[in-house]
Amino acid sequence: MLEELKNSGFDSYILSNGTLIDPDTARRLAGLGVKGVQISIEGPEHIHDNLRGPGSFSSSIRGIRDLLDAGLELTIKIPPLSEINAPYFMDVIDLASSIGVQRVGFSRLVPSGGAKKMIGRNAEERGAGRPVQ
Repeated sequence: MLEELKNSGFDSYILSNGTLIDPDTARRLAGLGVKGVQISIEGPEHIHDNLRGPGSFSSSIRGIRDLLDAGLELTIKIPPLSEINAPYFMDVIDLASSIGVQRVGFSRLVPSGGAKKMIGRNAEERGAGRPVQ
């Protein structure tokens, strides 16, 4: 699919959690003309792992480094800020800067899928805080 997009003159961008990206995958993506990759990081390791599962932070960071080593443009996306991750906002910015990430982006909570369960529940029930206003 990526090759077809490249051959048709389209730019390709990938959204990923980064956990399955290794050096070979990163090089293949670069070779297929992928222009950039966006990886979500919830906060520092203890916050990210709490929300995404144990070990996911280190796997995501390893994937980020592999993508950067392959020469790909990288964006770290900070998912919706809430009471649980907002205090660590600058930690993610510092992390991005320290490993050479070119961009940091943010998103708002979209109340669909798993996020729909977060609406109208207190922070303890949903495992995270309410979105920051």
